[in-house]
Amino acid sequence: MRLPSLLIADGQYLAFLRLGLNGTWPGVFLVHLTPVFAYVFIVLKGPYRAFDPRYRAVSLGLNADPLRFWSGVKLGMMKPALAASAAVGIGVSIAQYVPTQLIASGRLTTLPVEAVTLASGRSRPLMAVFALMLAIVPAFAFLVAARFGRKPL
Repeated sequence: MRLPSLLIADGQYLAFLRLGLNGTWPGVFLVHLTPVFAYVFIVLKGPYRAFDPRYRAVSLGLNADPLRFWSGVKLGMMKPALAASAAVGIGVSIAQYVPTQLIASGRLTTLPVEAVTLASGRSRPLMAVFALMLAIVPAFAFLVAARFGRKPL
């Protein structure tokens, strides 16, 4: 059973209220981690499980320690998937209005909170700028992911 995001945000609000994290930037950061972690995990699950274990065997056969294998082989081969998952994480994070509004308690300003607030106002040009910024941030993240996720020639 999937719970709606409003119920999850309500549970996070109550937990963060007891922990004293409401109205703090660490609280806003942590509340964004829940959906971001879920989506990043979904994006990385397939490429991580599809990694061929024979690369590790060859690496160990060449006397490479596990850290060198991870940094030299696995990280290099997982770079496109890591870049794509980071872009998806930024896109998911930028869309978190309800949890941010609850945890920030009206004391902290973020781009989604301001965009939704301006949507009910009268300044259409300013609202258009914030709506454009909501689109530009994830688009920029995907452009960076496309650039850094490429395999070298």
